[in-house]
Amino acid sequence: MSEDITVRNAGSVAPVLAALALTLRPKRILELGAGGFSTKIFVDRNVFRYMERVDSFENGPDEYKQQCRALFGKDTSVYKLQFFDTNRLMIQIIKPKDLTIYDLILVDDSFDGVTRARTIRHITANQPDHQVVVIHDYNVRLYPEAVEGNANQFVFTAVNPFTAVLWKQAPIQVQFLTRINELMKAEITSKAEDKKTTGIWWRGRIQAYMENAGQ
Repeated sequence: MSEDITVRNAGSVAPVLAALALTLRPKRILELGAGGFSTKIFVDRNVFRYMERVDSFENGPDEYKQQCRALFGKDTSVYKLQFFDTNRLMIQIIKPKDLTIYDLILVDDSFDGVTRARTIRHITANQPDHQVVVIHDYNVRLYPEAVEGNANQFVFTAVNPFTAVLWKQAPIQVQFLTRINELMKAEITSKAEDKKTTGIWWRGRIQAYMENAGQ
């Protein structure tokens, strides 16, 4: 995939998650790799209004875990931030678990491509029909190469890092995702603190688009 993208913003996942929150209304969410953008969006009931459970798994360095805990505070009855030993790979953490219970999984784990590729391979090889998988940093060549199974796939390329959405029978329309990609290109800048990397801003923007389009 091409790296020739002028706008780079780590918050490129925000509009994707907001769009899926609006259209799919997922109740059970798994986040592999906590982060300042995605985790804040997942736990925001103004964005994910129908969520019943969010599990966030993090196995990064201790200092990063401390930052995560400081940002997101205590666990609640809905949201669980779970820390694992840094020496344990994410694939080792998730393999024994029943991942079919989740409606939406975000793969954004690990600090090296080979390790995350192993996570992607396991998740996509065992993806049930109802589940939607979101993969961040999809312009890393190892990640699309690691995908298994026959899921539908759409890649948001308007902003770097790219974000991919994989689904089988979930009610997702490619035309809608294409329009969100166009909105991302028009709206997102390279400013890390731009409000347009927040889930609540994008929920409002996408809601307005859907109403105007009669969706």
